[in-house]
Amino acid sequence: MVGEEDAAAWVNAVLAEAAADGGTVDSRIASVSLKLQTMSADLHADVDADMRALLAAAPRAVGEIEDLQAALQRVQDELAAVDARVARAVRNATEAATLEELDRLREHLEAVGATLVEAASWQAASRAAADALGAFLADRGAADWAPAAGGVAEKLEKMERAEKVLRTLPEADARRAAVDRVREDLERALAPRLEAVLRAGEADKLPGLYALYERLGLGDAFRRTYAEARPFAARNVWFAGDGGGALAPRLAAFLDALLAEAIAERAACERWAAADRAAEVAARVARAACAPLAPSLAEALRGAAAASLDDCAACADACERFVVDLARGLGLDAGGALVLDAGHALVDAFAFFAAPAPAAPGAQTTTLYGALEGAALARAAAADAAACRDAGADTDSDAAAFRATVAAARRCAARAGGVGDAALRRCAALTGGAAARDCAAAVRAARVASCRGLARLFADCREALVPAASGLPRDPSLLSDCWAHAREAVYALDVAGVLARDARAWPDAAQRAFDAWRADGADAPPAAAGLAPPPPLPPVARRAARRAGAGAAAAPPRVVAESPFARVAVDRALDAVAAEACALAFECAFAPVRRALRAYSATRAAPDPPGATTYCRPVAWAAGAAAAPPPPPTDVATFVGEHLMSALRHLEPFLESPAARTASLLRLEALGRLTDQREWAGVAAAPGLDAGDRRALVALGGAVADEDGGAAPAPADADAATRFCAAWLAVLVRATAAAVVDEALRVRALDAGGFAQLAADAAYLLNVARALNAPRPAALARLATIAAAAAAGEASNPLGGSSGSVESLLAKIEAVLVAKGSAADEEEWEVVPAAAGEVAPADVPVDVPAAAGAE
Repeated sequence: MVGEEDAAAWVNAVLAEAAADGGTVDSRIASVSLKLQTMSADLHADVDADMRALLAAAPRAVGEIEDLQAALQRVQDELAAVDARVARAVRNATEAATLEELDRLREHLEAVGATLVEAASWQAASRAAADALGAFLADRGAADWAPAAGGVAEKLEKMERAEKVLRTLPEADARRAAVDRVREDLERALAPRLEAVLRAGEADKLPGLYALYERLGLGDAFRRTYAEARPFAARNVWFAGDGGGALAPRLAAFLDALLAEAIAERAACERWAAADRAAEVAARVARAACAPLAPSLAEALRGAAAASLDDCAACADACERFVVDLARGLGLDAGGALVLDAGHALVDAFAFFAAPAPAAPGAQTTTLYGALEGAALARAAAADAAACRDAGADTDSDAAAFRATVAAARRCAARAGGVGDAALRRCAALTGGAAARDCAAAVRAARVASCRGLARLFADCREALVPAASGLPRDPSLLSDCWAHAREAVYALDVAGVLARDARAWPDAAQRAFDAWRADGADAPPAAAGLAPPPPLPPVARRAARRAGAGAAAAPPRVVAESPFARVAVDRALDAVAAEACALAFECAFAPVRRALRAYSATRAAPDPPGATTYCRPVAWAAGAAAAPPPPPTDVATFVGEHLMSALRHLEPFLESPAARTASLLRLEALGRLTDQREWAGVAAAPGLDAGDRRALVALGGAVADEDGGAAPAPADADAATRFCAAWLAVLVRATAAAVVDEALRVRALDAGGFAQLAADAAYLLNVARALNAPRPAALARLATIAAAAAAGEASNPLGGSSGSVESLLAKIEAVLVAKGSAADEEEWEVVPAAAGEVAPADVPVDVPAAAGAE
């Protein structure tokens, strides 16, 4: 009714719309009916199409539903099968647990049964074994004893089986002891037969006897007895060679014979033992042959050690080679226990080297090796020093003797450089690195001794050429050919440089070797550039050191550990030889300068040698009034300047040689100690100088002129050799300044002309210093200033300073020189002609009262 009411309402609404639009009802109904019919036709067409599609899809849907039903049925069947299997598994698990329990029960019952059987048979087996052993012992004289021994072995095996089964029952230890007693009794019974077979050399019986021992578990006892009983002809080689001479060849011959016999022994043992067992037996035989010789070898080493540690080290090397060759010949590991044990039979004879050496109460303890090494190196250093001193004995001239001495010193320094590496090798070979500290101490002491010996040698050479008392050459040829001597002497600086290089490099190389030894490594760490690799610790020596020191962890640190005092001792010795070498070259080069400058004064306490060519020494310098143009430098100053300038030409070959690079390793502070510093320390004492002023003389020698600013003698980017040669050249310039100041202070009086001449000479020498690129000495510059002011009659600008300072010292020197000018007014000038063979300074005319006086 609701739908019908709605339809009626809709019709009434349509008709009302028609009235509102002004149309007729019939036309409106016709229009609406037509629309309704069209919509009905479209709806029926859509329904027909959907029904046709539904009818086409229905069979397929029915098939899919049937497939789904079949799949569901299969799933249900599989679930039912799984349920059935799970139920069966549950039942089987219960049955399996039951079966497992039954199996354990069966095994337990079997064990119980076996135990009961063995317990029942233990007494029988024991009695049977005892009876068989008794029968064997009773019939020990029988020729065919092998079957009886086999019967005892069979009974013993039954006893062992029973003992193993009954091991968990009470009295197990007693049963084990019973088995061991039977085995030991049988072993004691077999031992005489084995020894008889070995003595008789019945090799055909060894296979069966060895098999019997292996059956009894006594194979190791057989091999040990065999090794100890084997005679070795190599022992005769050792005792036959006890006739003096070097020990190493004798030991090497013995070890070669022993090695040959060990290799032959292995081949013989392979007839009755496997190859590995044969090699083991051969190694044991070698050890058994060496062990009795250890005391004899130790005694021989003690005798040889006092004469030559190198011979003892060669013996240790021979033992190490024997171990390597034995391992290779027997096919064993060179680091294995068998081979090393064979080596230890001999290496243990070297143990006394690591033992403490006898020492006085309170003295520092050292090992016997350390004491012997120190004594040997000290003897070598003394022998080298003696050889250097005797090098020039057979020459026909002093110059040739000097050259031979310097050449011998260079060879001595080269040998001294190798003592460290040689000592390291001996320490590794003889003590296994255990005496590393003593090795380092011995090498340090040897280096100090070598340096001191060479320093004394150079000092003696210097004294022979230029005695310190006069400061003038003993041989006149040194004046005419001073640079020939200086060239040889300059190469003495190479000797000092070699010693310095080795002394500084060796502690690092030794430390690397000690670290490698402490790490127990067969391979040493890589060597630094220019250094030889450290010697590795030999395998046998390494194992011996580990045995003696209870392992590397328990051993004390093997380090050089140089104390400051030890380092100071080495540095002082190096500085001493550097100073003496530099002083030797300095005296050769400076002798003509000192000889020429002696013409400045005539107040020398020690006269020159009679007949020596010299410039005449004026009692006082006087040239009248100062000339308007400054006078030229004297011949003395010119000669000195030309001599210094020629040093460049003579130093150039040395600068381009490897010797210069080696000499540059020296500390430059050591070069002036016996050269220019000594010249300044010997300057004539001026009135009023106190102790502080005398100490300031040395500082004055190193002071440079203000305008130089303390410039370095060589550019900062120059190589070490160039800087070294420049520093050595500066030594000559500073010494020249000291000699000029000394001679000026010794002149009795100077007038204005004399001051002018002194100023000209000083200025000329300052220019020479600038040309040589050497620092201009402050004392020489101040001397030129003082002399120029005095020549012009002017007062110089006095310097001030605290007592003992360089300024105060220069002021006092200035006062002394000015006083000489005052003394010239009262001087009674006397013209003395130059003596025969002497040359007067060309700038002092003889007709002027310049006092060219001869001494």
